[in-house]
Amino acid sequence: MFPFSSYPLTTLDAASVSPNSSEQGVYDYIVVGGGTAGCVLASRLSEDPSVKVLLLERGDARMGWSTRVPLMSTNFMGDENAAYSWPSKPLENLTGNRSLIMVTGKGLGGGSAINSMAYTRGYPQDYDLWSANGCKGWSYSDVEGYFKKSENYSSVPHREHHGTN
Repeated sequence: MFPFSSYPLTTLDAASVSPNSSEQGVYDYIVVGGGTAGCVLASRLSEDPSVKVLLLERGDARMGWSTRVPLMSTNFMGDENAAYSWPSKPLENLTGNRSLIMVTGKGLGGGSAINSMAYTRGYPQDYDLWSANGCKGWSYSDVEGYFKKSENYSSVPHREHHGTN
């Protein structure tokens, strides 16, 4: 039961079929990187039961219950397995040319695993501008269905611009 259930993890050795099979280690798709986009891509590809998908991630899967609770998922300080951090180059617009600490998620879920589960779509006008500038299939009306598919939003009354499954 979310948020206390666990991710389905498989060791690399167990990710292939029987050692006697001619299909051992054969995949239709190999997705390298289990960040947000990699996880979504692997999930969508695996919806087709006729294909074999392997998702490779070099980092850990953070399995604790607090990693699935908004605002608690940002508590990664001191956990070297949760995030990479590095200083930015000195920024001339900051007092004294200071650097900022840059942080990104390390492991299954990438940055989404450490950002309080915050989610935003962006402005519809931005997508429409991309489409108008030659990025076919990127208008807001083209991508809105994908946003809805990723949501499980419940409200009364129902908001038609949000997904519910």
